[in-house]
Amino acid sequence: RGGGRDGGIGRGKGRSRAGRGQATPPPLPIDPAPAMKPDVEGLLGTNVRRSFDGDWYDGIVSYQEPYYRVTYSDGDASDLTALELRFLADGIFPGARIRWHSGPLDGGWASGAVVEPYTVKSHGKLWVPKGYEGRASAEHSWLVQFDNGLAPVDLRTERRVETTAAEQPGTWMALGEDE
Repeated sequence: RGGGRDGGIGRGKGRSRAGRGQATPPPLPIDPAPAMKPDVEGLLGTNVRRSFDGDWYDGIVSYQEPYYRVTYSDGDASDLTALELRFLADGIFPGARIRWHSGPLDGGWASGAVVEPYTVKSHGKLWVPKGYEGRASAEHSWLVQFDNGLAPVDLRTERRVETTAAEQPGTWMALGEDE
């Protein structure tokens, strides 16, 4: 297990972030300002859960400058940045299963498996729902394998929901080991 710094593979498919002459929909429930370092101090001493090759492990969060360390129940550990820890606490890591709402113009809710952190250099342009161009962050995005292909999608904490009752494009939810 590493510290979440895996190399990129594949190439994402999707639309440019530039507008396409569509009416502007209501804003997403996010702050469009540049990303700030996430506040994860409240996670120190707490448990997080992660799957490695289908086996689930509990881990305890500590801080060893300059990284946050997650020590798993088998004694292994991962050193993470604040953003990587925030993702892990939200259930996002390579192999995690999610549901993501692509918007009514793109089919609604879809299930997929998180592959790796997104980078423009490795994966191409960031995919966003129609009408929401310019409202996504590469820093908060991951490459996700959906039934119809790979897509880099923004999985920031502020867009996480607990049920599929939410109909806002760009929202997502982590699926547990039983889902």
